[in-house]
Amino acid sequence: MRFRYMWNSKNNDPFVGLGVDETQPGQAFYMNYGVSYNVGKEFRVGAAGYYLQQLSDHKIAGNTIPNSKEMVFSIGPSFFKQYKTYMFRLTAAFDVASENRWSQAPFVNFTFTKVWPK
Repeated sequence: MRFRYMWNSKNNDPFVGLGVDETQPGQAFYMNYGVSYNVGKEFRVGAAGYYLQQLSDHKIAGNTIPNSKEMVFSIGPSFFKQYKTYMFRLTAAFDVASENRWSQAPFVNFTFTKVWPK
């Protein structure tokens, strides 16, 4: 598990199309998590995902946007394969609960790592 707190300062140079001088996203707490089971000598299968809870509302031009707090919980499959000094990881996360979230598209991540021996 990895726990994070996201603090956001004011943006005094927002997108000109908004027609305002400042914006400030809300503060948020989020965590990434994963569990897995070893099914072979160098292969693991499991589940991974994330949880985000926005703690304060967004602000535009100094005005709080009511009910703008975002929340999302996701989970999905995770696969890990190690071969000598190479590691392959594939995870996908699907939103199973969300509030005030524009996109509910799945998150897919592929990671390749090469460890260089001394």
